Amino acid sequence: MKKMIEDYRYNIIKSLFELKSFYTPWPIWKKQIKKKIKELNSNNIINLGDDLREIMFSTNKGRNQSTQSAGGKAWECLICWYLNLCLVGSKTIIIRPIKAFNPKVIKDAISVNYSTFSSNTESDLMAIKFSEEINSLEGSFNIDDIDKHISENIDKISIYNIQCKTNWNDNAQIPMLWDIVYQAEGFKTNYISVGSNNRKLSHFNEFKYCFVTAPTQKNTNKLFKQSSTCVKRVHNISGGNYWGMKTKQGVAFSIKEIITKHFDDGNNLGSIRADLNNSIKNINNYQYFDFAD
Repeated sequence: MKKMIEDYRYNIIKSLFELKSFYTPWPIWKKQIKKKIKELNSNNIINLGDDLREIMFSTNKGRNQSTQSAGGKAWECLICWYLNLCLVGSKTIIIRPIKAFNPKVIKDAISVNYSTFSSNTESDLMAIKFSEEINSLEGSFNIDDIDKHISENIDKISIYNIQCKTNWNDNAQIPMLWDIVYQAEGFKTNYISVGSNNRKLSHFNEFKYCFVTAPTQKNTNKLFKQSSTCVKRVHNISGGNYWGMKTKQGVAFSIKEIITKHFDDGNNLGSIRADLNNSIKNINNYQYFDFAD
């Protein structure tokens, strides 16, 4: 019987193809992806992270308020698609911030309370790294079963907020400030606290806040340096700063590095690459990603 975590992943990816911001550019993105992945193996799939910005903007039609908004959602979807593909067969999953996929225990833990008002971070995506016990859940995806499982194994499970933005200059201060709030678990003197319903981030094995960007500017080498204000703002963010290009030391890691940094120990066969190589041997394990013939 199929593991529930993989049916969970299947439902998340299926939902991406129901979003206009994803299914509209997908035919063009797919052509670009197929050019990059000439041979199907884990190395080529993971290295796709170096080219996601290029793929993203292959459908760019200029910048205005509406295209920027649509571009931000498209970037979030593309990152969700890419990371889940890399993590097929592992114990880590990337979820979108919608009720159908968001376990209540996690929603409670990340809630920020200002006096009597409760809010949440601008959470675009959330990675859940399960422990070995997740492999005992089989059958169709059920969010209540997942929520119950997390509640019962909370100290073994790690979560990673992944904020995705296409405009680095305008948005760098947002993850910086949210990360400060979460790492401090609130500021009680100002009536700010983190967590509700007796759920706290400290109950989990680990929580980190990550930033993933695809800068819209053309000359990224000139505009983004170690000394740049936007770079400094996310330099020490707890989960790391990433973009959809090759790593530039002191500026940003390639998004592919988030796998090594946070998810590789969530493998089943010794490494994420081993999990992925094993999974792609069977077309049924990845065909719903719709990138290969």
